[in-house]
Amino acid sequence: MASYKVMVNDVIKKADILLEVVDARFPDETRNS
Repeated sequence: MASYKVMVNDVIKKADILLEVVDARFPDETRNS
């Protein structure tokens, strides 16, 4: 699981644009925070 987080953080650092996809019906339930 730790390697997955490292990979995700690496992709985020390299990305020019970061998209957050949220379901409009349940915005609070579809966020990962």
